Order: sequence, then structure tokens, then C-alpha cells
Amino acid sequence: MATMERQLQRQDQPINMTAALEALSPLLNNPRRTVILAEAFTSGVMALLLLQLILGSYRRQTSSVWVQAGTWATYTLSFPAIAYTLGLMQSSPVKHVMYPVWAVSLLLAAGCTNAVKVYELGDNKQWIRSFFNYYQYTIYSAMICWLLYPTSLNAKEYLYFAFKMFAPSTYFKVVKNPAVAVSSLTLAVVITAFMGRELACLMVERGYFCVRRVAKFMNNLPANDDGFDPVSMRGYKYPVHFRICTEANVITIDQIWQCEGRLLLRSGSTTDHCCIGLKDVCLAYAMYQLLKRRYYGMACAEEHLDETRDFVFKGLLHGTDDDYETAFRIVEVELGFCHDYFFTKHAIIFELETGFFILFVLRIMLILVVAYFVWLNSLSVKTPTPIIEVYSRRADAIITVLVLVTVLLIELLQATFYMASDWCKVSVACRYVTGSWYQGNAFFEKLMGYLSRFTIFRHWKNTIDQYSVFSNPNAAHMAAESDLQAMKLAIVRSLRSCDGLPTNGEGSLRRNGVFADFSWALQGQAQAEIMLVWHIATEHVNAKSENGEATELHRQVAVCLSRYCAYLMDSAPELLPGYFGDTKSAMCDVKEDVSKVSRSRRHGSQDPEDDGSILMTGVKLGKQLDGSVDRWKVLADFWTEKILYIAPSDNVKAHMEGLANGGELLTHVWVLLTHAGIHKINREEGRNTTMPSQPSQGSV
Repeated sequence: MATMERQLQRQDQPINMTAALEALSPLLNNPRRTVILAEAFTSGVMALLLLQLILGSYRRQTSSVWVQAGTWATYTLSFPAIAYTLGLMQSSPVKHVMYPVWAVSLLLAAGCTNAVKVYELGDNKQWIRSFFNYYQYTIYSAMICWLLYPTSLNAKEYLYFAFKMFAPSTYFKVVKNPAVAVSSLTLAVVITAFMGRELACLMVERGYFCVRRVAKFMNNLPANDDGFDPVSMRGYKYPVHFRICTEANVITIDQIWQCEGRLLLRSGSTTDHCCIGLKDVCLAYAMYQLLKRRYYGMACAEEHLDETRDFVFKGLLHGTDDDYETAFRIVEVELGFCHDYFFTKHAIIFELETGFFILFVLRIMLILVVAYFVWLNSLSVKTPTPIIEVYSRRADAIITVLVLVTVLLIELLQATFYMASDWCKVSVACRYVTGSWYQGNAFFEKLMGYLSRFTIFRHWKNTIDQYSVFSNPNAAHMAAESDLQAMKLAIVRSLRSCDGLPTNGEGSLRRNGVFADFSWALQGQAQAEIMLVWHIATEHVNAKSENGEATELHRQVAVCLSRYCAYLMDSAPELLPGYFGDTKSAMCDVKEDVSKVSRSRRHGSQDPEDDGSILMTGVKLGKQLDGSVDRWKVLADFWTEKILYIAPSDNVKAHMEGLANGGELLTHVWVLLTHAGIHKINREEGRNTTMPSQPSQGSV
């Protein structure tokens, strides 16, 4: 009881002003230190945002550690820095007239750039948490912006003032009233960020319902009595864009390809890996629409149809035996759409293009107006509440203008990136097909024709990693571009030569007449073990061969594909069939055996005898291949069929996650086979039959 009485007495005592002043003394003695800290953090966040935009745009076309780590760092560090700076400006008794402008800039940074909506695929699931975080940032920014308004108004006057400020009759007051300009910019930024980042994440997480529309459309397609022509796309009703949220009003790929307007004339072949015709871009978009069904675990109604197989073999791969570039370029663009859908805001901008354009113009105008007021030093703190106001210096205005210029530059860059993106090209093509005015306008056709040929970024890294179990464990190698082109050509030739589905190398051995000699190396082992055995054999034959042989092209293909498969087993086993843990375990066993043999040789010991291990089995196969005259053709044909055999899988999530790290050649082959109706191969029973596609756990 006595303790309670003492506590009540302490509560009744007046506030100790001396203690309060001591607590505020750092702020009273040097209040500008708080302003400088907020100013520095705001400038730093804007620098991070600009760097994030640049690195994030390059991210999908490189696996460089510096680009990937830089993107992760800018993405991760920006959010706590924004929360800290907004909290500092709102809660500190030290106030500055530039706080509202800095708060708006930070709010825009919190909305993220188009280049990096999320860093990882799983971040899309956190859209609710991100929404509440952004809601918190918005509340902070609104409270900071009220520094520009007098607090003598009561609640009723505040509501009336807010209503009047955004009424149509006061729109032109934005250019006269600095407070209205800052508040209007805040509102525009809030709407843009919500429409961009939050809705983009929600689109992925609730995308099942949108993709279901595509699935229903494909399921309900009537029989085509006029037949199919995969070269001209006649009869192929693959959906490109739903103009209204119904299956009845849809633009299909055959409409675009049959359009006779000059803008949609198909461009000829080119050596530019980034440039394909506008029709091909639309075809890639239609293929992307179909591919998304696999991510959400939906069946593909056209999987077993003859026209589906013809779409790839007689359409994408039509022409001479050496014509493969167009097919792979279309697949590259398709995977570019997939990357943007999962990791950027381009998909939601495409769906709400008009609204984003209006908001973009509004933001640009408001940024310029606010920068004008800042430069003229027209902003002023009007609240009479007890605060420690730090008066603005010319340096503060200069830094704030630089911050706004950085915001303006980011806005313009993002708009430029979208205008040069394949999304904008599809939008132009859809408007062109459905609008007769566009088709008759020569100026529009010329302008859109130029934009359709304008490309800034590549769609993937366009290289493949190489690894050998006999190389330095820390060594990382990249195949040359000529090696990649040779591999693509060999893969296409192997696909064309397959009678039915790809086999576990049996078909290639039979075609070369050596099945009886080497079939033992395909029996009774897991897929990873078979690949390791043939990889070791390939390395053994390569070490014994001399340069300048007549079969140099086959040697190039065999060695590069063998080392690429070894890289996949070592660094990306989730893309391969079977349990990725077993694949990693088999790779580790081989590495240990290689290390033991290397140590034995250094000590002068003889090589171990055949003990049935993967290493010694591979050496045995290599020695047998050494005696074959056509060993390099056998190995090249084996590896090209092997890459086709291991590509089909239901692990869609792993393929999509890899797109943000530069992508893999195996993913391109997987997509090509998907559109040919080859979704999965029954490898466990050794029968070449497709099985019903099942979604991988975690894909939905």
C-alpha cells in the first residue's frame, strides 16, 4: 500500500523541466545534425533506387555475382532506410521545411522500380505485409506533409479544406500553392505505387483466376474444319489479349498474323539476337500466356493434339535443317515475358496502360512544379505547434532539387524501358489489329515501326556455364557464343531426328549403329549417375584426342554439352529429373573419388582398379569409346538427345526462379518441348510415354 501511495505521489508531481531539457539538449545544441542525417539518408535512398533500376534491368541477362549481389543489396537496404528516415522526420521535434518533399521522394522509392518488383519469386506471397508497410509509410508521409498546413484549423475545417483542395475548381491552384503541389504529388505517388507493386504481386499470387480464363478459352475452342497452317498461323487460336474480361472478346495469334497492315509485315532474318518481327513478339506473348498454365498447375487441353506438335516442328522449326535461330529467339522473348511477370511491374502496366500513362504525365508535371517551388524557396512551415525549426539554407534547396531530378530521371528511365519493352510492342500490335484508324495512319505506322525495332536489353545471358569433375572445384567457365550456337543447332537436329519422344540416349546409339556396344552404360543406374558416367567418359576421350581432327564440330558439341550437364548437376540440380539431393550426393561422391585418384598419382601410386564406382565406370566407358572411329559423333548425338530427355519436367517454379539469374539453356529447351506437347517423360519405367502433368509442390 505504501509503495502504491508513493507512485501516486510521483505521478502528481510536476514535470521535471531540467530533466526534459537535458534530454533535449543534443537537439537544442545542434538541431541541424538531425536535418543533415535525414538529408543524407534521403539522398542515399535515391542513389540506391537509381542503382537498383540500372542493376535490376541487367539482372536477367547475366549471372554475374556483382550484378546479382548489387541488386539484392539495393533491394534489401532501401526499405529499412526508408522506414528509419520517415520515422526520424515524423517523430523528431526538429522540423525542416524540406521534410515533406523528402518524404514524398522516399514514398516513391518505397514503391520500387519496374526493374525489381520483388527480388525472389517467393516475395510475391508477401504482398499483404508489403501493403501494410507501404500503408505505414503513407501515414508517416501524410503527417509530415501537414507541416505545410496551419494546425489552427479544427477537424471540420480540415475536411472541408481537403475536399476543396482536390476539387476540380482548384486544380490550377497547384501551380500557385506549394502545399497543394506537394500533397497532390504525394497522392499521385501513393496511387501509382499501389497500382504498381502491390497489384503486381497480387496478380502473381491470384493469377490462377486470370490464367483460368486462358485455360477455359483453350478448352472450349471448337473444332477447326479449315485445318491448321503453322507457318502462317492459320487456325491457331492461341489467345494474345483479352480486350474485356471475357472469353468472347479476345485477340488471337491468327488474327495478328493474318493482318495485312504494313506495321505487321514480318521482318526477315537478322543476326541481331534481340530483334525479331512484331508478329513473332506477339507469338511469344501468346506462348507465354499458355505456359503460365503450367505454373498454376493447370492441364493443357492441346497437349496431345497433332497441331500442337506441328506448331513446333513445322512452324517454329520450319525451313532448312540449319534454321534454328527464329525458334530460340521467340522462346527467349517468351521467357522475357515470364521474367517480367514474376519479377517486375511491366505486366500490371500492360493491363492498366492508360491509367499508368495518365499518372506518369501527372507525376512529371507535379515533380517539376515542386522543384520550382523548392528552388524559389517558397515552402514554409506553417504549424504553430512547439517544434525546433531549422531554417533552410541554399544547400538544402540544391540537394532537394537534385533529389527531385533523380526522381524525374528514374521516372523517365522507367517509361523509356517500358516503351522499349516487348510489352509495349504487343500493346501496339493489339491496338493496330483492332483499330482501323491505326492501319490507315502512315505517321503512326512509321513511328510504331521504329519503336518495335528499338530494344535496350537482351532477354537472357546468352551463354552457358561449363564444369568438369576434373577441373578446379572453384573454377567457373563459360562457353563461347560460337559453342552455344553449335549446341543449339545440334539440339534442333536431334529433335527433328527423334521418332517420337526423346530417349535416354538409346535412339542416338541406335542411329549410329553402336547400341549393342554401349547400351550397358545406360542400364540400372539413376539418371544423374548415367550422366556422370558419360561425362567422365567424354572428358577421358577429350584428354586423349588431338586438336584439328576432322570431327572437331562434333567434339565441340559433345564437350560443351557434357560440361553444361555437369554444371547443372553441380549448381542447378533442381532443374534435372529425380531428387536434387541424390544428384548432389552423386556429384560429391565423384568429386571425392577424383580427389583420391589425384592424390594417389602425386604419390606415384597406380590408378585403382575397376571397383564399380561412377568414376571407374566412366573411365571404362571412355576407354571403350577410344576404340571407336566415330566416337565424337556418337558422343555429340548422345548428349544432344540427353539434353532433350532431361528437359521435360513439372518443376516450373525452379525454371522461373532461374530467369532472374540470367536463365539457362535447359529452360529454353524445356519451353520448346512444352509447346510441342512433350511435358513429361516416364523415365522410371524406361518407357517413352508422356504422363499427365502434375504441378510441383510450391508452384502454386
